[in-house]
Amino acid sequence: MEEQIKTMPVVALRGLTILPKMVMHFDITRPRSMAAVEKAMIGDQRIFLVTQKHHEVVEPERDDLYQGGTIAVVKQMVKLPKHVVRVLVEGMERGELLCFDSEEPALIAQVGSMDKEDEDLDSLTKGFGESYRIEENSFKPYACCRHTHSANYCIEKILSAHALDPEEIVSITDDTYSTAVQTTNNPYPENPYAAKFSLQFCIAAAIVLKDLSDRTFTVENINNPAVRALMEKIKVKVNKELDDEFKQDPNQWSHRLTICLKNGETITEQVDYPIGDFKNPFDWEMADRKFRLLTEDMIGEEGVTKLLDRLHPLETIQDINEIFN
Repeated sequence: MEEQIKTMPVVALRGLTILPKMVMHFDITRPRSMAAVEKAMIGDQRIFLVTQKHHEVVEPERDDLYQGGTIAVVKQMVKLPKHVVRVLVEGMERGELLCFDSEEPALIAQVGSMDKEDEDLDSLTKGFGESYRIEENSFKPYACCRHTHSANYCIEKILSAHALDPEEIVSITDDTYSTAVQTTNNPYPENPYAAKFSLQFCIAAAIVLKDLSDRTFTVENINNPAVRALMEKIKVKVNKELDDEFKQDPNQWSHRLTICLKNGETITEQVDYPIGDFKNPFDWEMADRKFRLLTEDMIGEEGVTKLLDRLHPLETIQDINEIFN
């Protein structure tokens, strides 16, 4: 059968696959995806849904996407707060991504139909056993957007080496990659949720309050005079070098903090991979700290200490029931 080629907008899916005959809704936040859905809605409502190979990639290119996907119909589009669009789609038929016609403001591609006789069932198990996703799991030490975490860890490392007085700070500059700036450059958060997406608040709170657990993100702390005063001294900007490195390695979420003090001293610290990332994993001390934050309110300090003593040698325990006895 001759392949039918159609031109249509494309939405790249992260951690999600939609198949023909499926009806499903999902949320989108990326500008190119929103533009693609809007273009579909003013046309024949058809859109090509294709899954990303790596969910960390923010602006996927052709090589970041699988070749096979699903041609779907957009049944409904609802705009939600916080720049989120909820889309209801119905998968119609399988499609093959051939090439992009345009990448801005929306992904527009040539999509071919995939005939049943072209099915390659072996592709379903291709690469099985070569690597495991569990080896790429990341853990969050801080109760805020992960795009702030490398900056937060910079502060943690600086505080471990310097007695930093917030009143002696003249300025703090955070050089980072473009996605971090777009997502978390929010110098005036109005509520606890917004504070979790504010580099200025996270950096200031880490220095003044020395805590970025969930209990830190409160209206009271947002309005803390010392935190507010320090936030005014923090500048977040895109660094081309770090942005280029991020585009080469989407797991590299670099932040370079430069702190200038009144005595003329300058402190600089850079973290390339968020602490807790599989390329910058927790040590036992940080894992224990996270565990305590999540459990002490429920089982008490003594109970947590006993449980940790039993969990540390987990790999050598013969009977798992020993942990709970």
